[in-house]
Amino acid sequence: MQFLHKHLVVSIAMISAMAMPVSAQSFVLQSSVIGSGAVNGTSTNFTALGTIGQSAIGTGTSTNFKGSWGFWYTVGAGGTVLLADINVFLEGPYAAGSMSANIPDVIPTSQPFTGAPWNYGGSESVPVTDTSPANGTPDFFDTNNTIVDWVLVQLRTGDPGSPPMSVEAERAGFVKSDGSIVDIDGSSALAFSGLAAGSYYVVVDHRNHLRAMSASSIASASSTVTHDFTTGIAQAYPGSGNTQKSLGGGHFGLFAADGNADDNVTAPDFNLYIAGTTAGATGYQAADYNLDSDVTAPDFNRYIANTTAGATSHVPDP
Repeated sequence: MQFLHKHLVVSIAMISAMAMPVSAQSFVLQSSVIGSGAVNGTSTNFTALGTIGQSAIGTGTSTNFKGSWGFWYTVGAGGTVLLADINVFLEGPYAAGSMSANIPDVIPTSQPFTGAPWNYGGSESVPVTDTSPANGTPDFFDTNNTIVDWVLVQLRTGDPGSPPMSVEAERAGFVKSDGSIVDIDGSSALAFSGLAAGSYYVVVDHRNHLRAMSASSIASASSTVTHDFTTGIAQAYPGSGNTQKSLGGGHFGLFAADGNADDNVTAPDFNLYIAGTTAGATGYQAADYNLDSDVTAPDFNRYIANTTAGATSHVPDP
């Protein structure tokens, strides 16, 4: 079999609508092969029926390949795409310049921000190709073994001193051990399709860390918004105070232990810890503040330090 021909004819049934309809544009397939063969590459000869940024299962044919095959892919538009090149550290799993990726076996395959307070409706997900890691077949998180967890990124406009601000776009992606935030292919910068270049405030949210927003709006350069929260406390709004936590070595990160996601580290977060540790909770837990898949004493240590410091998010509600 040959896989050299780049002009694919593909019919795509998308999972659900999220953004704008796609048709007759140039696309990139970012794939994890379920059957056999390789389908990475750019095609200018296929039609996508669905929406930008969605994951799906599809079948297709190629001039030089006869037969059926399956793949998982993300559809990216050949039109306007704004990339977010963002770096952030989470205090919980941080140590000596990087974060530990300790929970790959419990990270959900679909974004976890559907409930309150986020109520995010995106359908970002990754493929399940292995439900039994012991069988030797790597799944998505085995292959992308530096992924720490999901994060939710917003691009906003407006004046944070006079809210409300306008959320122009938001997407879920992954933060890796080096602090880089990537799209659901595990490597590319987070892509916001259909969003024009401009100046945006960047907000990064995590399920049990205090969210942070860039200290100022970031002007896009070459259709990329770039911001590194890790290099200084002044990188986060309002640019002073306890907007992020000093992690040592000149690095800064999001405060851990906001288990109930109310933008404060207070008694309800302690109550989550007590309930979890009493029950011997393991897995993907809100009270797992150091992200090691157990609710134990190190999680209490994160909580007590940050509640004593009066840790609170400075990000205004949109």
